Amino acid sequence: MKSIAVTLIALLSLTCSNAQNDDVLLGKWKANYTEDNETFSVIYEFKRDKGALKCYSIYIEIANERSDYKSLAMSKIVFNGIKGIANYTYKENNENFAMRTKLHLKDKNTLKLNYSYWGYTGEETWDRLQKASIIK
Repeated sequence: MKSIAVTLIALLSLTCSNAQNDDVLLGKWKANYTEDNETFSVIYEFKRDKGALKCYSIYIEIANERSDYKSLAMSKIVFNGIKGIANYTYKENNENFAMRTKLHLKDKNTLKLNYSYWGYTGEETWDRLQKASIIK
């Protein structure tokens, strides 16, 4: 019985520690993309959903026009405060794709994502949006 209690305390401690470490990701982030000679940005938001950290795309900006673009972008996020992994989901041609991605917080305002999917490797840089620049 004592070993079960110790195990439960250790698991609870690990869960609380992980929650504190991944809090640095909470908030809104912006990523810029270029595809077919068109530049656009996606605004993402890391937030807690039933206790688990998740990331959602919330809108897309193309040529200074903003449109709602709400969908799950990342789940199963494991983050130690500097580095981590997540399932990164994106939609293309009305089809959802998920891939494992590595996360690296370069500084408090710059998040790097690295992934490889079916022979395609990619890297993205996300910049934290400051509260003054966030339009809800």
